[in-house]
Amino acid sequence: MNSDALNKKGRERYFHALRKIAVIMRLTAFILFSAYLQVSATAYAQKVTLNENNVSLKKVFNDIKRQTGYSFIYAKEDISKASPVTINVKDANLKDVLNKCFAEQPLTFLIENDIIIVKPKPSSPVVQALPDKEIKGTVTDSATNKPLTGVTIKVKGETIGTVTDANGQFILEVPEGSVLEVSYLGYTTKTVLTDGKSSFNISLSSTATGLNQLVVVAYGTQKQANVTGAVTTVAPEELTRSSEPDLNNQLTGRAPGVRVEQYSSQPGIYASQIDIRGFSTESNSGNAPGTETSLPLIVIDGVPRDLSTFQMLDPNDIASLTILKDATSSIYGVEAANGVILVTTKKGSVQPVTVNYTFQGGGQFITRYPKLSNAYQYATLYDEQQFNNALSSNSQPPVPMFSQQQIAEYKSGQLPSYDWLRAVMNTHSSQQQQNLNISGGTEKIRFFLSGGYFNQGGLLTSHMEVGKKYNLRGDVTAEIAKGMTIDANLGLINNISNQPSTATWALLKDDWRFAPVYPFYANNNPKYLNQVPNDQNPNPLGLINQDLAGYNNMNTNDFMSTFTLKYKVPYIEGLTANALFAYDKNNTHNKHFTKVYTEYTYDSATNAYTGVGGFNGGVSNMNESFNESIRNDLQFSLNYDKLFGNHHITLLGLYEQIYNQGNGINGSGNYVIDALDQLFAINPATALVSSNYGSSSSRSYAGRVNYDYAGKYLLEAGFRYEGSSYFPANSRWGFFPYVSGGWRISEEPFIKDHLKFIDNLKIRGSYGKEGDDAAAAASFPAFLTGYTYPGGNSVFGAGGSYAGSVFGSSGTFTKDLGFKNSVNPNITWYTSLMSDIGLDFSLWNGKLTFTGDVFRRDRSGLLATPVIAIPGTYGLSLPPQNINSDRTEGFEITLGTSGKIGQLSYSISPNISFARTMWLHYEQSAPLNSLSNWHGQLSHQWNDILWGYKVTGQFQNYQQIYAAPIQDGAGNRTLLPGDLEFKDVNHDGQITSADMVPIATGNAIPLIYFATNIGLNWKGLSLYVLVQGATMYYQNYQDQTSRPFTFIDSNPPAFYFNRWHQANMFDPNSPWIPGKYPSTGQRQQYNYYPNTFFTYNATYVRLKSVELSYTFRKVSFWDVKFKAIRVFANGYDLLTFTGKGLDFVDPEYSAAQLYSYNYPIMMTVNLGAQITF
Repeated sequence: MNSDALNKKGRERYFHALRKIAVIMRLTAFILFSAYLQVSATAYAQKVTLNENNVSLKKVFNDIKRQTGYSFIYAKEDISKASPVTINVKDANLKDVLNKCFAEQPLTFLIENDIIIVKPKPSSPVVQALPDKEIKGTVTDSATNKPLTGVTIKVKGETIGTVTDANGQFILEVPEGSVLEVSYLGYTTKTVLTDGKSSFNISLSSTATGLNQLVVVAYGTQKQANVTGAVTTVAPEELTRSSEPDLNNQLTGRAPGVRVEQYSSQPGIYASQIDIRGFSTESNSGNAPGTETSLPLIVIDGVPRDLSTFQMLDPNDIASLTILKDATSSIYGVEAANGVILVTTKKGSVQPVTVNYTFQGGGQFITRYPKLSNAYQYATLYDEQQFNNALSSNSQPPVPMFSQQQIAEYKSGQLPSYDWLRAVMNTHSSQQQQNLNISGGTEKIRFFLSGGYFNQGGLLTSHMEVGKKYNLRGDVTAEIAKGMTIDANLGLINNISNQPSTATWALLKDDWRFAPVYPFYANNNPKYLNQVPNDQNPNPLGLINQDLAGYNNMNTNDFMSTFTLKYKVPYIEGLTANALFAYDKNNTHNKHFTKVYTEYTYDSATNAYTGVGGFNGGVSNMNESFNESIRNDLQFSLNYDKLFGNHHITLLGLYEQIYNQGNGINGSGNYVIDALDQLFAINPATALVSSNYGSSSSRSYAGRVNYDYAGKYLLEAGFRYEGSSYFPANSRWGFFPYVSGGWRISEEPFIKDHLKFIDNLKIRGSYGKEGDDAAAAASFPAFLTGYTYPGGNSVFGAGGSYAGSVFGSSGTFTKDLGFKNSVNPNITWYTSLMSDIGLDFSLWNGKLTFTGDVFRRDRSGLLATPVIAIPGTYGLSLPPQNINSDRTEGFEITLGTSGKIGQLSYSISPNISFARTMWLHYEQSAPLNSLSNWHGQLSHQWNDILWGYKVTGQFQNYQQIYAAPIQDGAGNRTLLPGDLEFKDVNHDGQITSADMVPIATGNAIPLIYFATNIGLNWKGLSLYVLVQGATMYYQNYQDQTSRPFTFIDSNPPAFYFNRWHQANMFDPNSPWIPGKYPSTGQRQQYNYYPNTFFTYNATYVRLKSVELSYTFRKVSFWDVKFKAIRVFANGYDLLTFTGKGLDFVDPEYSAAQLYSYNYPIMMTVNLGAQITF
């Protein structure tokens, strides 16, 4: 708001708010620069110095722009009528300077934000009426109903005006009967009649595509229209439309090319994988979890930070999120070859103190999880297995485990069935999330404070699981001298995870192995855990009991700090100097207490319970560790931004150095008495202590130049010269240049003047070289010679011992030295050549938008061990060398449409992306023949091919079996009706590995991802829907999901009851009844080799995210006035649609994810409210 509009009453309210700020900031300990607080409420506080004699008005405009950053808008025909200007002022107020410049001119001016609009004076004098009426209002986006900050509201034909605050609100005193002009960059200007009203709700419609919007890019910002790289932004409000604790999952479907896989919803465990365009792995078995050698580079507030930090950020603290996907990310150097995710957290703004509180709570529900057999199904399948095994081996039928009467009683319910899975794991749990943030400030000092809390309940019936997250963040920005600004940004994330002492996947695996015919407790007495006959696995009801079996608790504190100093260099227009220092520290405390416990058997004859001890590992144990890591980042940069007529040049020069250090200590030992869960209480004779330490550093020089001519021809070039301590001195430094360019064809006259329905048409491309030191970091220090100490490198027995010798009469034991493997003194960077070609267009004022890219990345220098025969006398193996290479290529497409039908605003934006990787060279032994070359050679092959047998059908009878090619090596005598019939590909009359062919692609990660984002707004009601899916993706289940009785006595998944079986298994001559799956049995596993029958098309479509909300503005409750109250309901993973065969497993599971024993993926449903006051 300008000084003309600030009356005395308004100033009193304003400074009263400032006093509140001081109190709040003292209480929260975030006031870091109060000594620099200076009072200045003048909107035109920019100072100008001019000494010009008889110069053009245009020359004066350029001088003012250089000193203040304000831009001028004028028509050439108007400025040509201006008289020369003579002016001599020093440190004068901008408005006063402008008044002097325009005093004798036929022109006048209007200031809107940082833009000065020049226009002709009215033909006749205008008498400005005195303001005599106060009006108020709110300005919102017509499509989203979100408030717009910084909108200019002025009285038409007058100089009276103001701008909206952070909540889109304004107050202005105007003459009676005035006409308002409401304007905002990127939106259509609207005219509003006051017509005696005092309150207004104004909505603005976005112009074509927001081409003037600023996009965060590497080390700066660019106008959307001038971006030449493959860049995608995700609006911060999109990240808050569900209550997923893992920020990775919030990106699903929001940005094309960003691929997210969720592995589980375990509380406090952020089990997901994210990559950009498939740039993350080098596994020859596909993109299997756990094989990642590189991940996207995460940059938070200008500083590279860990992926785990990113995952745990509070979405309410994020101001912008940008993804760099092509060679323009080269300027970040290390790991930029895998793409870059840029996050900017929120800062304060010039506004009165604003408080936002958000709460949401609800439930989590399992999406899909296999159902296990009940007692009747189990007993039936178990007996069938015995009889089928006898039929297959042509042996005498066995005495069945269960009699016909028992099976009948299980079926009728006379004999109970015990659901071990439900006894251990519920189908739902609860969660809640809260956030409170406070922001405000003046032109001299601004602040933002935020606190968040997330509590996620677990599924275990013992309720011992805990997942809690606390987020604190504060930012203070202060102008400490003319042109000099300092910013301090602090963040703390505390994550608490309490889990059973046994890993959840192992616990669930054991739980599946308990037959439903056995009770949970001996004699059904809850005081005595049942020791199941012939089963040495611990009773899972004991494993989930913290008092009986212990726990595995982890507490992580992640502290981030970033301090930035910016200085506008005087006398050189457009030059800014910047300094940044960041200090991060992470502490993790892990306490893993494993207790043994007793299970019982019951003798009904004597009514006695007999205890069997030692379950859960045989001996109670404590393992406790403390780990700490620190990171320092120091940056110095110069930025130059200058407009020379139609020539716009931006320059960046940067120096950066990063230092990382990590260390930890671990202690463990066994208990004699485990009554006290402390490390000091262990048996000293079993105590083991170990520690770790590591450090690394890098130093970089980077530069970039951006040039555009009239916003039409665009060019960007840059480089990074970086050295990493992971490499030896002779190969430590890498040079990574890039170039990108674009042509806005829509700015050419033949388009602009004749095809006016085209708002924007741009072609762009980029090419560059990028580096990655991640693999070398994993094997560091691979290039260092020397010895290891102690040499044994292993601990044996409970007490532990190292290899060594006893010297002298004292009998002192001396640990030995160990020899290192041979080293590679020339190990160096992975290098990536990145290329991208893109097309952007917008038609009919944004009614239709399109963005498309095709891309390729060729990597070389991937580490592998040479396949060379070396003599055994060498005594060592060869070190890894930079010899492998691969290629990833694909495409991305995003469409969009938006508009308004009456009061209903809508937006629809579908996107699709494809990425696939092949080996260009994979170091391996030469093939023995053409068949091994086809099956085994990986060079120039896609890395996601699944080999297996083609299934032509199921045998209907013995006649078909005996006439078929031999597939069991025994004349097909072991086969039974219902078994799978494989295709004899080479027609040699037998089924062997030579008949295996490619049967699927995609393997563990889909090749194609797609999504559609939908937004609907009607008055205060909003609905947002995200539909997401994937295809070219297959799964084949393993372990206990692959066939019944993978482990003896284990409980088969219930879907296997739909099987081929005899009408009466107790009669070997009874007819066979068809079913979906082969008959139950432990015969040769030919049925379960990879094949087309048990390989499922895992294509899926999810109703990924839905939010329905209604916003009440300017409401009061209990004499408390609120600026806005938004109530909402949201859900995540609400519905899932898949093809046949995946009815019982979530499609995001894969064979690589611990055989589907992972903690289930959860659907969430929440209700909440956001209050602003």
